[in-house]
Amino acid sequence: MKICIMCESTLLQSALEYYLQEYLCSYQDAELIISDIALNITKPLCSISTSSQADIIKPFTPASLLRDLQEFYHTKVKKTTLTSNFTIPEELLNIKDPQIQAKIDSILQEFSKKIYQTLHTDKNES
Repeated sequence: MKICIMCESTLLQSALEYYLQEYLCSYQDAELIISDIALNITKPLCSISTSSQADIIKPFTPASLLRDLQEFYHTKVKKTTLTSNFTIPEELLNIKDPQIQAKIDSILQEFSKKIYQTLHTDKNES
């Protein structure tokens, strides 16, 4: 599966890139595009939002992200049915560990601060 991510939300873009890093490629090589906004493109568009109509519903876990993405890929890109031998890697299912969750939260907070600092700095320089 080859994916290109084109999100308006920088935080969402980074989270998706982190979780899907092994599938990422350029727009030209992509089999599908993941986006949080409507795009007028010819490639299959996998929408991500809080809407129940979205292909990937926010908030998501790493496991639900991969599950929804696999479903989208097999129904709208490859037009095949999922087989029961598809498994989600065990390490993605074990996010209930409080230490890992605390690390993830800390990284997200740090990333958010950097985004706000960049926006604030850019606004003051303009």
